[in-house]
Amino acid sequence: MEPYNPYLSIDDRRPGDPRTLSWLPINCLLYADDVALVGRADEIQKLLLGAEIHSRLLGYQWNPAKCEVLNAPTDYRFTLYGNELPTCTVFRYLGIPFTKSGIDPDLLMRHSNDKAVNSMLSLRNCGVHMYGFGLAPALRAYKIFVRPIIEYGLAILHLTRKGLTEAERSQGRCLRLCLRRNPASPVGTIQVAVLAALPCIYTRARTLQAKFLFRAEKLPDDTLLKCMIPQLQAHHSKTTWVKLRRNVLWKEAHKLRDRVDPPKDPIHEALRLAQQRDIDALLNQKNPLVTIERGLRLPVWDPVLLLPCTNLERHRLVKWRIAWLPPTYSDPPIVCQCTQLKPNREHFRTCRLTSAAMDNLVLALRPYPPPDMHPVDYALNLLPRQVPSRFGLWINMWQRLLVVLHQIDQATSVDTFEPEPPPGALLLAAYNKKRKQKHS
Repeated sequence: MEPYNPYLSIDDRRPGDPRTLSWLPINCLLYADDVALVGRADEIQKLLLGAEIHSRLLGYQWNPAKCEVLNAPTDYRFTLYGNELPTCTVFRYLGIPFTKSGIDPDLLMRHSNDKAVNSMLSLRNCGVHMYGFGLAPALRAYKIFVRPIIEYGLAILHLTRKGLTEAERSQGRCLRLCLRRNPASPVGTIQVAVLAALPCIYTRARTLQAKFLFRAEKLPDDTLLKCMIPQLQAHHSKTTWVKLRRNVLWKEAHKLRDRVDPPKDPIHEALRLAQQRDIDALLNQKNPLVTIERGLRLPVWDPVLLLPCTNLERHRLVKWRIAWLPPTYSDPPIVCQCTQLKPNREHFRTCRLTSAAMDNLVLALRPYPPPDMHPVDYALNLLPRQVPSRFGLWINMWQRLLVVLHQIDQATSVDTFEPEPPPGALLLAAYNKKRKQKHS
């Protein structure tokens, strides 16, 4: 959006036009065909007259039905082509709601949150969920198409605690839709966000603001914001700009940039450190989530979302990570086929139906897992995040891991399982393909 501030002179009139205009500064914001005139009441009417003359000179016409006057005095009438323009208390410019006090952050967040959930619901209905295209594509779709709706405008807003809470709640609803659950259900979503390295809305807002501040520093000197920055910093200590400059991520990125060995992308590194602090905070809570304690504890995509496998294998891997396998919270309670009521994950270390496969998995782990950690969790944390070019012990471990999860799934289900491909077949195919490409 660029400012436009020329002067309209009397010479711009059509010959014979009885109306006259003195030199008039035009304070307006232009973005494509979206125009906002800014000024006092008497100036706005003159600007409207100038816009009318300009349109006639160039052979186009404004649509008065699409024009509104915000924060208008009650004793003023504003006209365009002789039509009185309606007044309003809220007007959206480029999707941002403005009131007489400026941008209304609460109204913006309410609209954005509702729109985001509805968009994710539409994607869910098209099969973008865990049991359709898969959890990884669903999370990517949320990140690319839906999350930008929630975060629209966050780069220039100083949100209240209430606004951040509502935005965080909307992200939770969208993640439940990725799991094909009711968005209003009590299913936790923190562990799902951690699987895909999705930051909380607070951290995401700080990231967007830091990027905005970095770009603002590099703007050309003749842009509106660049011209306003010195005045905002010198005379208005309570302005939004000053509040944005208190951003912790922006300050940390500056420190990283000024180091002797600065990272390639200071903002990205500052975000990584912030996400790591968020994960550490979750772990340091009085009652930390066990799903976070068992996981990688790093702000990266979990290998269970990345490595090639069948849909059923992926479901078991993800369900184990988010504590849905074994299904300990089902109603009625699950009974293991060995007759154990409500079997938990520790039960399957010694269950006669799975103990042999579990022992084989432990033998494939190097180094051996500590006694207080479940072998399946330990194996998942050893997995690489992409298919390596060398055949390592982890591929054997991967196959045995899939066998264990398949047997646990069978032991806690009353359904008859269809025949499946050999465990790890897709990963082996991807490895062989990568190896051939390397040697070709």
